[in-house]
Amino acid sequence: MKKTLKKITKTACRKACRWIEKNGHSLILNNKDVKLPYLAGIIGGVTEPWMNSVLSQLFKETDGIFIDVGVNLGQTLLHVKTLDPNRPYIGFEPNPNCCFYVNRLIEYNDFENTTIVPVGLADKSGLGVLHFLQDHCHDAAASIVEGFRDQSRIQRKVFVPLYDFADYKSVLPDGNVSIIKIDVEGAEHLVFKALWDVICDQRPVIVLEMLPPGDTESERFERQSKIYSDFIAADYQVCRISKSPDSKVVFKKLDKYLPYTEIELSDYVIIPKESVNQFNVI
Repeated sequence: MKKTLKKITKTACRKACRWIEKNGHSLILNNKDVKLPYLAGIIGGVTEPWMNSVLSQLFKETDGIFIDVGVNLGQTLLHVKTLDPNRPYIGFEPNPNCCFYVNRLIEYNDFENTTIVPVGLADKSGLGVLHFLQDHCHDAAASIVEGFRDQSRIQRKVFVPLYDFADYKSVLPDGNVSIIKIDVEGAEHLVFKALWDVICDQRPVIVLEMLPPGDTESERFERQSKIYSDFIAADYQVCRISKSPDSKVVFKKLDKYLPYTEIELSDYVIIPKESVNQFNVI
């Protein structure tokens, strides 16, 4: 019996090693084994370990659809599906290279209730341009906003489809939207215009990255200040995510939106005021 078990174990290990050698790597996340395909020189992974702590806290108090705007290589998807495998997930991503990779990631790991929509969200439907800051096909810093970064640093441009959320709303799965994560390199104002009716009607929690705005005279600061004031008017509490070295987080109330330059201050959680007491808000 022991010899048989040892043989089975060795066979499984050899198969796992062959898969890693030929196809990609694997990692353990939330006590679950995750396969990371290696495709056309692309391999994903977990780049923001603190996100696990944020979603762990939010998932304890919410259920319903998770919308991920700016999927990239599925970094947030991995957290969602290892924390709560049955939670419906809908991801929007305009970069076709990232969509190809993430669909394989879903297939390799048998993730269920998971949909990737190969478009960017914006205030109107049409053709947009994705500006790549880095010279690789899955650039996480790529933006659909012209001029968001110094144009002399842009490596290439790709046409991509942009859609208003209303064009997709009719095929949403049943249930309320409970959490929306947005990481779109300067296009936050366009995404909020697309999703504002959903936000007002269903009152989801928002997890948001907004990169440093520069000084108070910048167009970026003006856009971000309007986002802050719009959420205050909608009876939401804007909080900055404070991260410790061990990736634990607390949500700190933001009473005023001020300019900043530190990249580590760029992450926010925006909570309906009626739900603030459910979370670790200080």
